[in-house]
Amino acid sequence: MAIYTCENPPPAGRYGPLRIYKSKGRTIACMANPLSGERVKHAPEFANTRKHAELLAIASPLAAAAYSTLPDGRKRTHYQQLAGKAIHWLKADKNVAEVQILLQHAAAAIAKTFEEQQIPRLIASEKAGGNLLFSLPAQRSIGSRKHRTGANRRTRKAAASLEGAGFVKREKILIKYIALIIFFGNISSALCFPNKSALTPCVVTSSNLFPGLPAIS
Repeated sequence: MAIYTCENPPPAGRYGPLRIYKSKGRTIACMANPLSGERVKHAPEFANTRKHAELLAIASPLAAAAYSTLPDGRKRTHYQQLAGKAIHWLKADKNVAEVQILLQHAAAAIAKTFEEQQIPRLIASEKAGGNLLFSLPAQRSIGSRKHRTGANRRTRKAAASLEGAGFVKREKILIKYIALIIFFGNISSALCFPNKSALTPCVVTSSNLFPGLPAIS
């Protein structure tokens, strides 16, 4: 870059490889940039640039629509993430409808992460302001946890022992009852059949032997 200090510098314009322009009252000359808008639009060496520009032109409004659904406090980095995802999916031959659905899910995931990140800040702000959303009732302590656990265990053990004792008592009474029936049944059989050759029918029931007991054949 060169600055003209003469009294009559050349007017601004392009002179071969040089470009002359004015800035802050000074005439400046520099090497002309071979890059131009016409060359970017039509030159074959800028084919990839034009392709990416077309993808960005499609992805940008889609990402902006998904970005608008995010909660307050969203940042530009969230928009850039959505735009990058949209371009990636367009390169993977996804159509616009598919990209819109994928962007909705991506925006929902970003919103969830964003809300989780906001929780500590909200708690800190509430504590700093002294705001209480609700008050917890006072808890009444009845012994320690170890004491309560031991008491519950002893209660269950005592109930089980009482239940087992009652079961054993009922079994003993039933066994005695059956033994008496068999004993008196044998006596009746001996009376009915004094000789083994005599086959006089004899029916022995518990109702005959014990009038107060239910019949057992």
